[in-house]
Amino acid sequence: MNYTSQIATYKALVNLLVGSKNTVNSIEPSDVADIGLELADLLLPILNIINDFAITGGTLNPSNSNGNDLDLYIQGGTKLTFWRKRNGSWVKEAEVDLGIQIVDGNISLQASVNGSVVTVSAGSWGINNVVYSKSTQTQLTLTPGDANYNRIDAVFANTSGGIILSNGLANSNPVPPSKPSNSVIVAYVYVPSIASGDLPYISDSNAPIVVVNGDNVKSKINVLEGNKEIDWQNESAPNDPENRTYAQKHGNSIGRIEGHQDIGSGTMLGYSPNYTYTLNGDGTINLLKITDLFAGTITII
Repeated sequence: MNYTSQIATYKALVNLLVGSKNTVNSIEPSDVADIGLELADLLLPILNIINDFAITGGTLNPSNSNGNDLDLYIQGGTKLTFWRKRNGSWVKEAEVDLGIQIVDGNISLQASVNGSVVTVSAGSWGINNVVYSKSTQTQLTLTPGDANYNRIDAVFANTSGGIILSNGLANSNPVPPSKPSNSVIVAYVYVPSIASGDLPYISDSNAPIVVVNGDNVKSKINVLEGNKEIDWQNESAPNDPENRTYAQKHGNSIGRIEGHQDIGSGTMLGYSPNYTYTLNGDGTINLLKITDLFAGTITII
């Protein structure tokens, strides 16, 4: 805050009560007291602000709509930037380079999908050596699936601190959307066609997208009661005309596993088996272990 006008008013008062008096006994004791009291009243709010200004912080530049004059804002990231609010505007006072290199990409955001709603957790991401954060979750609604073709949508985080959802191209060979400038990928969302009857699911954003269509998206396996273990990289997927391994057919992500119990008389009862999998050193899937199976089939999607 600028106190120039208050100081000028005080100086005028001193001149009036003391400075302008030049005759003997013309200065009243009360005038001298008023000068001291006025000075104390003038300094009190200034000293209180100096001793008790607010300190806030974040990863984005401060907004002039927040804070009061003389407040301090500390901006974090690869540099520490110190801002002071003066006359209603934030002014950059100092900057310290921490010597940290932030790799562009998602740091801690997690995405999930339930029906047509994609939920992205609170978290952080890095772009151009700056860390951006969001303290609350974000929910986004998927566009309904195409009648006949699958689609790959994408969730991005950008330098405006926002989380956005972009639609891919529904096609027999679905293509994900291009990454906008000043953004990073958070997750890919596979949106099956309405004709498939399948629900959308999160694809692994840390592995290349494996484009699938038609029957290629599923591996239907006959199973007995008990447990089943699959060598993901080396074991061939069943009934695959190209004799591909599970890794070649599905990539290194698993959308979901559906169980179908044969209860006799041609009736199959759906259920969800439990499963876990281990990873190789390069992040690819090693062994898939499926437990609590019933006699019938399971379908890997």
